[in-house]
Amino acid sequence: MTATSTMRPTRDVPMEFPEMAGEPYWPELDARPRRNAGRFASPCAARAVFPFALFLSAIAGPSQMSARIGSADEPNDASRLVAAEGLEVSVWAKSPMFFNPTNIDVDERGRIWVTEAVNYRDFNSANGERLRHALGDRVVILEDTDRDGTADRSSVFVQDKDLVAPLGIAVFGNRVVVSCSPSILVYTDRNRDGRFEEGVDTKERFLTGFGGLDHDHGLHSVAAGPDGRWYFNAGNAGPHIVTDRSGWTLRAGGWYTGGTPHNTTNSPGLKSDDGRIYVGGLTMSMNADGTGLEVHGHNYRNNYETCVDSFGDLFQNDNDDQVVACRTTWLMQYANAGFSSSDGKRGWNADRRPDQSIPIAHWHQDDPGILPMGDLYGAGSPTGMVVYEGDALGDAFRGAVLSCEAGRNVVFAYRAAPRGAGFDLERGMLVSSGRQDDPNYKWNKVEQDERAWFRPSDAAVGIDGAVYVADWFDPIVGGHDMRDKVGAGAIYRITRKGEQHSVPRLDLDTPEGRIAAMRNPAPNVRFLGFERLRKAPDEARRAIADLRRDENPYVRARAIWLLAQLDSAGAVEVQGQLDDADPMHRIVAFRALRRAGADVVGLVRRLARDPSPAVRREAALALRDVGIDAARDLILELIEGYDGRDRWYLEAIGTACEGKEEAIFGSIVERFGATGDASHWSDAFADLVWRLHPTASVPLLRARIAAADVTARRRKQAVDALAFVADGSAAEAMVEAARQGPDDLRADADWWIAFRRTNLWQEYPIAKEYARPADLSTSIVAGVRLPGQAVYSSGTVRAGEMADILVDIAGAQHVFLVVTDAGDGNSCEWADWAEPRLLRGGSESRLTELAWERAEITFGRVRVDRNCEDMPLRIHGRPVPYGIGTHAPSVVVYDVGGQGFEWFAARGGLDNGREDRGGTDYPGAQPSVVFEVYHDGPTPESRARGLEATMLDPASTADARRDAALALAKSRPGGLRLLGLASQGKLSAELSEWVAEPLHRNPDLSVRALASRHFRRSSAEGSPYPAIEELVTMAGDAQRGRTIALGKGQCAACHAFGSEGKPVGPDLTYIAGKLDRTRLIDAILNPSATISFGYETWLVGLDDGQVLTGFVVGEGDPVVLIDAKGETHRLPADSIEFRKRQEVSIMPELARAQLTPNELVDVVEFLGGLSNPK
Repeated sequence: MTATSTMRPTRDVPMEFPEMAGEPYWPELDARPRRNAGRFASPCAARAVFPFALFLSAIAGPSQMSARIGSADEPNDASRLVAAEGLEVSVWAKSPMFFNPTNIDVDERGRIWVTEAVNYRDFNSANGERLRHALGDRVVILEDTDRDGTADRSSVFVQDKDLVAPLGIAVFGNRVVVSCSPSILVYTDRNRDGRFEEGVDTKERFLTGFGGLDHDHGLHSVAAGPDGRWYFNAGNAGPHIVTDRSGWTLRAGGWYTGGTPHNTTNSPGLKSDDGRIYVGGLTMSMNADGTGLEVHGHNYRNNYETCVDSFGDLFQNDNDDQVVACRTTWLMQYANAGFSSSDGKRGWNADRRPDQSIPIAHWHQDDPGILPMGDLYGAGSPTGMVVYEGDALGDAFRGAVLSCEAGRNVVFAYRAAPRGAGFDLERGMLVSSGRQDDPNYKWNKVEQDERAWFRPSDAAVGIDGAVYVADWFDPIVGGHDMRDKVGAGAIYRITRKGEQHSVPRLDLDTPEGRIAAMRNPAPNVRFLGFERLRKAPDEARRAIADLRRDENPYVRARAIWLLAQLDSAGAVEVQGQLDDADPMHRIVAFRALRRAGADVVGLVRRLARDPSPAVRREAALALRDVGIDAARDLILELIEGYDGRDRWYLEAIGTACEGKEEAIFGSIVERFGATGDASHWSDAFADLVWRLHPTASVPLLRARIAAADVTARRRKQAVDALAFVADGSAAEAMVEAARQGPDDLRADADWWIAFRRTNLWQEYPIAKEYARPADLSTSIVAGVRLPGQAVYSSGTVRAGEMADILVDIAGAQHVFLVVTDAGDGNSCEWADWAEPRLLRGGSESRLTELAWERAEITFGRVRVDRNCEDMPLRIHGRPVPYGIGTHAPSVVVYDVGGQGFEWFAARGGLDNGREDRGGTDYPGAQPSVVFEVYHDGPTPESRARGLEATMLDPASTADARRDAALALAKSRPGGLRLLGLASQGKLSAELSEWVAEPLHRNPDLSVRALASRHFRRSSAEGSPYPAIEELVTMAGDAQRGRTIALGKGQCAACHAFGSEGKPVGPDLTYIAGKLDRTRLIDAILNPSATISFGYETWLVGLDDGQVLTGFVVGEGDPVVLIDAKGETHRLPADSIEFRKRQEVSIMPELARAQLTPNELVDVVEFLGGLSNPK
């Protein structure tokens, strides 16, 4: 296998997997957020249609930005927006000509058609205060009759109760195609008067069965491709069970539910009529008559729109605005985008491996068979897309992939540069509110907040070459909690500065008009010319000759598609293009011939040794549905061109082998040299084994794992490959690796066994019966072997923070107090257990009055009432009355057996130390530690089980029942059991009264939060909070806010802030880019008002009486739940006694977090100051 690429550009940054241990498998795949600029060698001439330097110079930098604020009442001032250099923005139309635009399209007369979503998620806010259309949502036509660059006429084409927040529109002459789950609706305006009339015009449910009613993860817009087909997409609010007009049925589902009352069930693992399992959101195409439905890509979260250019390349964006993982990517045919597990049963967080970052795990980038993530740009809410193929904006923007970003208040402009078998997407800006690019901008300056109300929902190219951008205009992204009560919106027109572009008049009844339509930059207008010309071959040939002479390469590409579909002579002529010097011309010719029904095997035979990896990629993809006998030699030839570095190419080879992995693997082994010596595999062969992972590869992988002279990362690659083999022999090999090593991979193998025993290897006894080796089943700190799992862990504690510790130790013989180093401490991790005590009944004993059984420390000494260097205990500059001083890592063991102790209580913090010795006062020190408690008594769950039995036993005395109930209310497992009983109506009024107050003081945040749903508090929480309007005006301190968020407020227990905190709930690193100051304060005050999708709280009761709470991230068997501590529970379906969705957030209300108004404002100031990604 040799490298044959001649198109590989240079880079400013190395390509690598940044989050993998050691070196990456594919060094050239960059999984990081993109820079906004880069240097490229010249890619193929046809695709590099504008100079990159010119493109970059057109992207406005900070020094070129200026913005004035328009009124927050309506989007009436384009000067509040910033366009790329050389362009200008004007208001083309605004409310009340239309309301809440979700999607727009342009017809051949230059009119803009708008779908409105005024009735979006009425269940959230149908309170009489918001604009609502009782007769259903509408499709509105806007027109500039005097052609002065501003719309002056608005008319309603249709208002229909079947339209519930439609998300897409496409206009093809008098056929108006509206996407509104569950159906693609086609309205035909027979008399072409621009007004739908029942009895005159027709309405048909063109395709139906899509999930996502009244949900933005539903059905999205249709757009015409250069091949004459209609392309469209849907999000992951399935299931989607859709039969096309030729009888072929698509079935796609997944684990995801929620977002609306309609999306309560989904179905992972469904097979479509082609025998394949499609997962989540997906991109499809069909013929214009509704036949020939095909899937082009799947396993998205919610790609709002897919766009296709005249070369046949598809681009899409996808979002998860709760974590920093939004992406834009080129969509390779048949790709799996990787949001969920490949069977659709689990979300990314259920599959996350111990060493993975969130973005890598989120898009399953370390799994074989997954599309590279493209441009990962962080937080946001991506919406509509279009490729700009016109000339009116200048050469700098021809070919730009435009992607609206409602969360970031910007329309991105990407340059798609061919690289190897894929594309590099270099991100720039077309138009923005200016918030992201002004280095002096402070988001929390109240007078400027309305800039964040620019919420671009879609972009379209007009027949005049201008770009039109629809603005939803709202303080909040989407329908979680819309605050704009009047449905305001705008459409902006973006043109070259100072130029007046006239709107052409297209007469499709003339040959000249049809050719002009084919040249037009508006995609769905081009379709009209294409269809007319395809039906008139003689006229089409003259048009094709004209189009092929055009200077614009996109126009020339359109001619190739048309020529291939005219007749056999046209197809023969297109075959001549397979020898063109430009690889993009070869690719478009190949695609056009495939679509026209040419012999795929013959075409691939011509291109299998093409010098361009992009051309060979297309050849490989075309072999997916070709049988092994015809495909074997061609696949082997294509493998010869794999250089061991290009992930796009590797995935294309994997697609070619789909369903043929076992049949072809022997030929691959024989031809590419893995002849018994696992130490001498080429990188390319190692990647192929990982990507294909057939059962026949198990013996080879076994040998590779054990090969001592193979690098650690390549042996780890072999372990990972083994984990994707659906066979008992792979489970056996993994158990062997866990038990026998090599030592550096045993923990990886052990994790895979624990994970796979509930899914891929569920039916194999070896995985079920596996017992962890003793040295993997317990932790060792400072030389002390600890029993089982920690019953308490503080999370990271830094200077200025304290951990409040309360642990149930009833029945324990020994208690282990553990401190570990959390990093960055410069050997200054002086840690104190402040006021440690043992509780029993109504009395307490100081732990320091007992002698420890064992104390181990790696620096200094463990001391009573003194720190590790024999100085008085001080935390935050205050003396500690009594306690235990240590240095991380350390373990102190106490014998507490036989004395009836029930609880251990303490506070953990970092000792001040001394400037010349260490501790937090040492110059430059940034210590951080984790406090943990272990014991050898009954587990908290088993103790809760016994207390519950006593509480519910009618034979128990009232005092015993009350004591048991109160004890349950003090622990996390006990509190969850009480919540489970209450949710099922099984807790008496007497018991409820006993446990209400202690439940609201439970040490677990989630228990306290959910208690508000079932248990009333008997006393007020203090003085009322000021109104939000008053809080907004209060000044805060960001540094104090950070201390509160990471400490007292306990925000970091569930939320990530950059590298700090835990990513259990939504990531708050870039929340300021999504919510303005007012909405952020409201979200903290009222967390249950707008629960983010995917973070709905469930109570799940098991057959052993245990109750869990958390987020369901995997459906099927097992059900996968992640609790508030971030721990993953894989629950056999038959073990679940009940599951109830909670109406309250797992996040406690502010009063239960015990924050004062000033502390709240400090936290908001801290969140507002976090950096946004570039």
